Amino acid sequence: MRVVVEFVASGPKPTYAISFPEGGLPSGTSWTVTLNGSTQSSLNSSIVFRGFPNGTYSYVIGNVPGWHESSVPYAGTVDVLGASVHLPTIQFSTMTYAVRFSEGGLPSSVTWGVTIAPGGSHNGTGPNLSVPLGNGSYTFSVHDVAGWHLSNGSYAGSFSVADQGVDLPTLGFREVVYAVSFAETGLPNGAPWWVNASGEAPVSSSTSQLSFVEPNGSYRFSVGGPAGETGTPSSGSFSVNGAPPADETVAFSASPANPHPRGNSTSGGLNSLPGWILPVGIGFAVVAVAAAAAILLGRRRARRGPPA
Repeated sequence: MRVVVEFVASGPKPTYAISFPEGGLPSGTSWTVTLNGSTQSSLNSSIVFRGFPNGTYSYVIGNVPGWHESSVPYAGTVDVLGASVHLPTIQFSTMTYAVRFSEGGLPSSVTWGVTIAPGGSHNGTGPNLSVPLGNGSYTFSVHDVAGWHLSNGSYAGSFSVADQGVDLPTLGFREVVYAVSFAETGLPNGAPWWVNASGEAPVSSSTSQLSFVEPNGSYRFSVGGPAGETGTPSSGSFSVNGAPPADETVAFSASPANPHPRGNSTSGGLNSLPGWILPVGIGFAVVAVAAAAAILLGRRRARRGPPA
């Protein structure tokens, strides 16, 4: 006869710990895990559940606003098989949202940008600039663009990101122009003169001063005045680089092809006639008077008849 003796362990079954480690979250950020219906939260990098005997248990990792993890499924099961369980690290990364800056007025080839704190510097061309940012509060400053000024919008400001993208007001730029001034000497009062810069429409004046505006750049110019007048310099160049260029003075004088003094052409009377007209005119007058006298004498003799 065989006797079988079965020993049954007395006392509670052994239990084990289940650990959920975390990485990526800033210190002090709360995160949660629910295991077998029990939820724990932590501000540290680990959540540990204790007192689980062998078995299979369900878990759920709680959402952390502004953060995302893909290293461990957000929901799953854990098997306890005679030992504590350490799950892989739940690695969180910042969830970003598009913060969109836009501009109007700049040529498509001109680079513009913003500096975001925290977030760094961002530059681009074209009307739109998109920056991915996580939840939080931010400040920004708009970069200076040489030759352009922000006429609509602010060079500095702030915004917040809260689980969605942000569209900031459009920044309006306008080109900065600077005064270009010319002065003339030598022309009579009221005489018109003009300056043509880089093929643009001429700018004219009947006073001694003339001015117009230009953006940054290099320019060629030419000068003109009344017929018979030559300006010195008659042409040249100037540059605009963030400030008005130095004033240009043009000295007018009679052209070599017009050797007679200006006064002879404008004062009137006999002095306004070329020098050769006066003696020739007097000669014609003398001849005319002599001819008239001869005709008159011949008529008188004809009336008297032949001498006795």
